[in-house]
Order: sequence, then C-alpha cells, then structure tokens
Amino acid sequence: MANRASRLSPAYVQALNGIETEFFGQARVIEAWRSLVDHLYTPHDPVADPNLAHWNERVTDLLTDLLHEMAESLDYHFDKVTLKKSAYYPTGWGVVEGEQAKLRQSAIKVFEGEKPLKVEVTGQNQR
Repeated sequence: MANRASRLSPAYVQALNGIETEFFGQARVIEAWRSLVDHLYTPHDPVADPNLAHWNERVTDLLTDLLHEMAESLDYHFDKVTLKKSAYYPTGWGVVEGEQAKLRQSAIKVFEGEKPLKVEVTGQNQR
C-alpha cells in the first residue's frame, strides 16, 4: 500500500513478490495478484501504445483490484478511488527516473560501440 505509487522501487517489487506467501489461502487476493503479475509479464505493443500509457493504465487497475482485495481480507474498507488516486508521487521523481533511464540507455550505446563518444577540445592553446 505504501509503495503503490513507486512501482520501480525495490520495496514495491519485494512486497508484490511476498503476497502469495503472506495471503496464502486468501483465494480472492491470490487471484487478483495473479492477474496483476500475468499482466506485468505481458509485453506491451510499442506500435499501438508507444509510451506505455494503456499498458500502465491496466497495471493501475489491476493493482487497485489487488489492494482492494487485500484490504477487505484484513477488514480494512477502502473504496477503489481512494486506493487508485490517494497516493502522492512527486512529478520530479518521474522526471528523474526518465532522465536516469535516458542516461543509462545512452551510456550502454556508447559502451557497446553503437554510438561514438563525442569529444571536443576547447581553450586558448589549440593548435
């Protein structure tokens, strides 16, 4: 619940991976968890959805269903709108994640020889 907005964080992934054990015997929770994990393993179609918007929207819906089932099994009663929309994720974090991804991708292209590393010499002592 606490990590629902930061889906790339290790804490989110660890929590997701622990659900099957923590909620063993809770059929509705496990079914919702399996639906989410199945979708996470489904590749998105980059032609139909180049920026992952629809794929991510489906993840949000499935995660909301999972959190709702988990809450109900623990006798917490959250409506789905609260679960879906009441998490704060600063815009700046998204910007930083995007920039870090671009830097990693660019560095990989240089290190694998796909792109050259441009070097420019500047200063007064040029010959």
